Amino acid sequence: MKKVFVAECRLGRGVFAAVPFKRGDVILTFAGQLRSLRDILGRPDSFNMLQVGRDEYLELEAPGLYGNHSCEPNAGLQDNTTLVALRDILAGEEILYDYSTTMSEDPETMECRCCTRLCRGMVRDFQRLPPEVRHHYLSLGLVPDFILEEQTVRLPLFFQEGLTGS
Repeated sequence: MKKVFVAECRLGRGVFAAVPFKRGDVILTFAGQLRSLRDILGRPDSFNMLQVGRDEYLELEAPGLYGNHSCEPNAGLQDNTTLVALRDILAGEEILYDYSTTMSEDPETMECRCCTRLCRGMVRDFQRLPPEVRHHYLSLGLVPDFILEEQTVRLPLFFQEGLTGS
């Protein structure tokens, strides 16, 4: 049984829930050809890539290729490639995640068109997110290791210990 499907949406195509998801459920695992930053710089389809490490990108395959951004997402990446539900999601609802939680090399930005009440207007690298948004994603465990390693945000010691499981 398929858990997601691709359909038309206001931004072109999007990924939609074929079944209801509970908070924490795995929605999909992104897959694709591994590319380097040099391979993708200047490509018009660079936002079809998912950064999975320093200088490592997946050239996304369907259905993940059609995952859209939102500044108020209902899903997030638990690790480099596993998309999980951040809240209960109804069957037929579009699956949206915050692209900024996967970006750390600042190769480009894109105008945000999510139209949510918390829309930031621009999709940029994780380090350019407002501090409260960065802390929110960190507290949910939705920041890949390669970004955590580069983080310049100094968190209180008790918070750092909570992230590492110490």
